[in-house]
Amino acid sequence: MEIDVVWGAAEAPTELSAFDAALAEAGVHNYNLLQLSSVVPADATVVEAGRHEQSAPTGTPVSVVIAERSSSTDGETLAAGLGWATSPSGGVFMEATGDSETEVRAELRESLAGAKELREWEWREETLCVRGHTVEDTGSVVVAAVYPGFRVPWIHDE
Repeated sequence: MEIDVVWGAAEAPTELSAFDAALAEAGVHNYNLLQLSSVVPADATVVEAGRHEQSAPTGTPVSVVIAERSSSTDGETLAAGLGWATSPSGGVFMEATGDSETEVRAELRESLAGAKELREWEWREETLCVRGHTVEDTGSVVVAAVYPGFRVPWIHDE
């Protein structure tokens, strides 16, 4: 399984429409997003894709781990990010939002350290993907890990 990490930032008339526009920039606005907690399957590869090219029909439920922040305060800095670490046994994602990319990176590193401490796995290098946005009127920033092949039995099975 390949998990794509994607991101977007956008402006729109309302916080909800800015969030939708940021999802569009990331390429996941036409899916019904199902939020997952943070576990990466052992057989998964995480790829910083930047943008997801729609591979399922509009309205398809798609699982994501997502960090999002929106604001209507002109000039405010928004930051969102995901951090992840993997091992042969599996991995974890952590998500964070804040007022700066530096703040989000620090929180992600601390959260990953805690998650890794709970699991006695042979960890590989950790990775952070953090994006910022300065609000012009009403803005949003999103970073998401997309599990496009993940099937939810009660939704997909007949």
